[in-house]
Amino acid sequence: MPKARGETIALQEFAYPLDQQPHLSEGRLITVDGVDGSGKSSLVEGLVDELRHRGVAARGVDMMSKWVRQHPQFMELSADLDNLVNHRADITALCAICIGDRLAAWRTRFRELVAQGEWLIVDRYHLTPMADMLVLGSGQADQLMVRSLLSLLPRPDWAFLTDIDAGTALGRVRSRPEEADRTQRPELTSQLIVAFRCLADVHAVFAVSTSGSVSDAVMQAMSLIEP
Repeated sequence: MPKARGETIALQEFAYPLDQQPHLSEGRLITVDGVDGSGKSSLVEGLVDELRHRGVAARGVDMMSKWVRQHPQFMELSADLDNLVNHRADITALCAICIGDRLAAWRTRFRELVAQGEWLIVDRYHLTPMADMLVLGSGQADQLMVRSLLSLLPRPDWAFLTDIDAGTALGRVRSRPEEADRTQRPELTSQLIVAFRCLADVHAVFAVSTSGSVSDAVMQAMSLIEP
């Protein structure tokens, strides 16, 4: 099981659904979560293209703002995970910042689009902070706080996990020119995959294999979506 920094967190303790409420709008909310290199962006783009081909007003969105990506906590953690150890970054604080940013984006921008009938396909949503906390977090109180914040976000109509093995995901990340000098952590990626899969099991999230072609992954997801 993944271990949080400071204490061991039994994954089963948090293996129950979030208390999220439906958005009750004409449009639809579809979310895609998974480890880095698992094909999230490709699946989002593929779903948008396929839904538009079927006559659905769809768009892919990243609810996290540029402001958050420039926040010192985000930059310290992105630069080196060892900054969690030397206390230059805090995963709980970062998750709270990111969730608050997504909540603001939903309430001030995206909720109205869904009310108008648009379908939003979101890159990273509720599973990502929970998986990060389970693997990198610092205790039960922090876990509960993050879950409480996530419960303020609306429940997706369909949620997908881009399911992949660690080796393939790391290989894709390694092939990105901007990631060439970044230290890879296979053990961490494997722990995150375990956390994502366990969380998906209890949150009505459909696992889509993304080890093959993008078109195959899109068709897997579309078989579960009802335009």
